[in-house]
Amino acid sequence: MTNNNHTLKKPKATNVRLADIGTDTGTFQFRDEDLNDAHAEELRSHIRRGVPLDPMTLWRHPETQSLIVIDGHHRLEAYRRFGWRGKVPALVYSCSLEEARKLALEENAKTRLPMTSQERMNAGWTLSCLHNESGPVYSKKEIVALRLASDGTIAKMRRTRQKLTEAGEPLPDTWLEAMEMLNGLRQRDEEWDADEWVQARADAIDAQIGKIIGYEGEHCLDAVRVMLEKRLGHRTEELADYWTADGFEGGELPF
Repeated sequence: MTNNNHTLKKPKATNVRLADIGTDTGTFQFRDEDLNDAHAEELRSHIRRGVPLDPMTLWRHPETQSLIVIDGHHRLEAYRRFGWRGKVPALVYSCSLEEARKLALEENAKTRLPMTSQERMNAGWTLSCLHNESGPVYSKKEIVALRLASDGTIAKMRRTRQKLTEAGEPLPDTWLEAMEMLNGLRQRDEEWDADEWVQARADAIDAQIGKIIGYEGEHCLDAVRVMLEKRLGHRTEELADYWTADGFEGGELPF
């Protein structure tokens, strides 16, 4: 595994020709959507009003010397939409690919357009899957330090990768797909634990919508009830049966 524990020194801002800047969203973009159109338009309006944008973060490829956006895809798009003809401010890093990828995630954590829980989980899965001839590119400690997921979840991702690889399965792009694929393997295995699978699915759902459901449950439980009835239809009766059978006093349900 490459040792990337030393801290990168922040370079001084410089001005770069827009035409010299390229992108590699497959490597440095960890969002479900490569571009949020509304955010790009907001930044374009800033340029039109003369409001300066923060410097983009660029990586200088060690072999080709090309400049690739690590953080600032929306700023680049805004400049292009505006038809900017001059140079633009940028921070240019010269480092390894492994260090540049970590830097991209660190910068995304600080952005005005924060990553969703699902995007963080998928980023953690992506880093957990990256291996070279020496083994994992990133240690569990390095991935946890990026605050993409908990220590236990990253450990589960690494185990999942190992089991899928040993089974000769292609590694999927998302963590949810990885769990579903692992479930398919377990169903062919006598040792498959249904409770563990249900808990894994519950964890994935919680990562995506758990916080808002908890908030609305505290402030307006009826709204949660209406949403469940809309999404589940008659299957809410199954939930009612489950909760009643689970020992709620007097048959009183959670909503």
